[in-house]
Amino acid sequence: MNLHRRGLIASSAALAFAGLARHASAQTAGEETYVNEVHGYGPLITDPNRLLDLPEGFSYQVVVQGGDTMDDGLFVPGQPDGMACFPLEGSRVALVVNHELKGSSGLHRNLGPGGLHEERLGLLDAAKAYDTYKDGRPLPGGCSTIIYDLQTRQKVSQHLTLAGTSTNCCGGPTPWGSWLSCEETLETPADADVAKNHGWVFEVPATATGLVDPVPLKAMGRFDHEAVCIDPRTGMVYLTEDDHTGLFYRFIPNTPGELVRGGKLQALAWKGVPAADTRNHD
Repeated sequence: MNLHRRGLIASSAALAFAGLARHASAQTAGEETYVNEVHGYGPLITDPNRLLDLPEGFSYQVVVQGGDTMDDGLFVPGQPDGMACFPLEGSRVALVVNHELKGSSGLHRNLGPGGLHEERLGLLDAAKAYDTYKDGRPLPGGCSTIIYDLQTRQKVSQHLTLAGTSTNCCGGPTPWGSWLSCEETLETPADADVAKNHGWVFEVPATATGLVDPVPLKAMGRFDHEAVCIDPRTGMVYLTEDDHTGLFYRFIPNTPGELVRGGKLQALAWKGVPAADTRNHD
C-alpha cells in the first residue's frame, strides 16, 4: 500500500473526529460500542501473536518488552506511559519512556526495575533515586531510555535514566532535547509509604547514559501533573492537570531553556471576569 504523509495525517484527523462524534452520539443513545468509521485501509487481519491486528500492508516490530534485561542489568519496568523520541548522531534516536508506577501501590512495587521479587534492586544506585519507601528501598517509578537505530531497525541499548519517583504519567519534550517527566500523584509521608512529597516535574536529557540527578522542578508546581508543552519561541511552559477540578497553567522561566533556575507559575483566568470557573470539569 502506498501511504503518503498528507493522506495519513488527514485520515488520522478523520479518525479522531469521527470517534469524537461517535462518542457523543453513543452518550446520547446509551450505546457502549464503538465502530471504526474510517475506510480505505481494508479489514484488520488477526495477528497470530495476539499483539496488534493491522490491515494488509502494515507491520509492527516489538522493540522491548517489560521484564527484559536492560544494559545496566536492571529489568525493563512495567506500566509504560508518556514518551518522546529524540534524534541523536547518525541514524540513532533516543526514546525516553515514562513508567507510571505508583509508590504506594503494592502491585507496582513488583513491576519496577528491581524485578518481581526486587532481586536486582541492588544494581540501582540508591543515591540517584529521588525517594524511597520508609525502609530505604527506592520507589519503582521513573524513566527508561531506549537507543534505537533507524537504519538497522535494531535496539542498540536501554537503561534506566530516572529512579525513585511515583506515577510518572505523561510530560513532554523540550526544544533543547530533554524529556519532562510528570508525577500524577500527591503522595506524602503522612498518607503513603514514601519519605518525600510527590507531584513534581523532573527533567531527563535524551543523551543521558545512566541515572540523572533527580531534581524536582518545584517552581513548576506540585499537583497531579499530566502533560507539558513548551513554546519554542518564548520558552514558556504550558501544563495540564489530571483532575476534574484541575486548572491550566503557564510557567514563565527565569531563564528560558534552564527550568531548574525557577520562574513564575500562573493559572488560567478570564480577563475581566474574576469569578470565571476555568477548572477542567468532566
